[in-house]
Amino acid sequence: MTNGLPAADMGGIGLAVSPVNPDIIYAIIESTPDASGFYRSADRGASWQKMSSHSAQGQYYNVIFCDPKTLDKIYSMETFSQLTEDGGKTWTRLETTNAMSTIMPCG
Repeated sequence: MTNGLPAADMGGIGLAVSPVNPDIIYAIIESTPDASGFYRSADRGASWQKMSSHSAQGQYYNVIFCDPKTLDKIYSMETFSQLTEDGGKTWTRLETTNAMSTIMPCG
């Protein structure tokens, strides 16, 4: 279940399974600078695709949450929380004044 994941040593990894489609798994991985990033599996972890170089900003551990209704909408709880609506290709920083009213954690 490592096909497509970094071959380098990996540190903190945050995982989330989509409640919209349980075949979809997301991972945010801390590794070497070229291997760290956000990964997506469409086959329950059998293979992975790197979606972007977005990682947890040097944090050892990171938590990600899937939106319960929208596939490919994921929240990353970091020092400055982030949101992606395209499966991890692009990320937007959540403003702290509105972040808690926007976040809907998965069951």
